[in-house]
This record gives sequence, C-alpha cells and structure tokens, in this order.
Amino acid sequence: MREYYLFLKNRAFFQHPDLQGFLLYFEANWIGTPPAGNVRNWLLPRVELSVWNVYDAVRNNQHRTNNCVEGWHTRFQQLIGSCHPNIYKFLGHLKKEEDMTRLQMAQMQAGMPPPAQKRVYRRLNQRILNVVLDFQNRTLMNYLRSIAHNLSFTM
Repeated sequence: MREYYLFLKNRAFFQHPDLQGFLLYFEANWIGTPPAGNVRNWLLPRVELSVWNVYDAVRNNQHRTNNCVEGWHTRFQQLIGSCHPNIYKFLGHLKKEEDMTRLQMAQMQAGMPPPAQKRVYRRLNQRILNVVLDFQNRTLMNYLRSIAHNLSFTM
C-alpha cells in the first residue's frame, strides 16, 4: 500500500502546492509518514491500514462501506420521528428495534435468506472483485484506474 502511495505522491498532479496540506494530513492519519533523513522506518498513522483498507474485504465478499449502518440509522431516526426524543420514547423505540432484530435473527437461524442486494450493487461489487482478483496481471496505474472507474462520489 505504501509503495503505491509513494508512486502516486510523486506524480505531477500531487506536486501542486495546494495539495501538500492534504498529503500531510493523509500521511499522519491514514498511511503513515514516509522515512526521511535519518529515519529508516515509516511513522505509524493514527488509523491502522487494516482498519480502512478494503482489499481483503473485497476478496472475502465482505462490506466495503458502512452504508448498512447508515441505512439502519436513517430508518431508526425515521421510526422515532424527532431529532431529540425524550428518554422514554427513545427507550421504547429501542426495545421495538431489539424485538425486530431478535425476530430477524430467528428467521435467519431458521434458514430464511437475507434480503437480496440490489442488482446495481451486485454488479458493482462483481466488477470491483474482478479487478481485485486480476491485480497481479495489471500495472499499478491500470489497477488504480480500473478501481476508480467503479467509484462515484457525491457532495
């Protein structure tokens, strides 16, 4: 991972002065600080790579994002119906959520399959998995571009 980061960091795009602050932030928090001067080893980042790197998650058909948690939070917030419920209302809805979770767990134990993933996400996950599984046969730039073609960001 760090080898690829250094490869990208040395590209002309990342040499722009406006990006230097971002690169320092990224190194300190996510990738580690590269060796410099008399220092031979990378300084550890605040967040270990294993926490945020999703390469193994893709290979093992695990979640790449926390969208399921965000979805649960949105649904629970809609269930409560207010941003600041009183403690009794909150606990009442929390108990209902617990009951629903226990029911879903019993259904899964009885062999009921989980809800099907939307086709658009199944296809996206398969495309990303195809790229990841072909990692050894690609150049670094081809791999990164192939992954990037499957990502989208909204702001």
